[in-house]
Amino acid sequence: MNLKVKETYKNKHTDAAYECQYLLKDYADITSLELKKIITDVEDLVYLANGSSTKDAWTEEEQNLFEKIRRRLLNTAGSISRLPDTIYDDPNTGDVWGELFR
Repeated sequence: MNLKVKETYKNKHTDAAYECQYLLKDYADITSLELKKIITDVEDLVYLANGSSTKDAWTEEEQNLFEKIRRRLLNTAGSISRLPDTIYDDPNTGDVWGELFR
């Protein structure tokens, strides 16, 4: 399958600034990477909230919550990355895309 995603980028006034198209695989990889970057942002936030202490100085609750967020983001990023390899059109179910996007 050679599916594409059309992305419209908007300016600060929410007017369409420009459009571009990506292959679904490339778009999924970019989106997955952006999700993974959020993990670093959350970790940086916890460091700042703790006065830049080391990870070892975090409370058990902070460590557990960070790991929970990290796992969810990594699982979601992995699912997004695998989407182009696992998506298919099942001829036995009729119009799959029409069903999904009604």
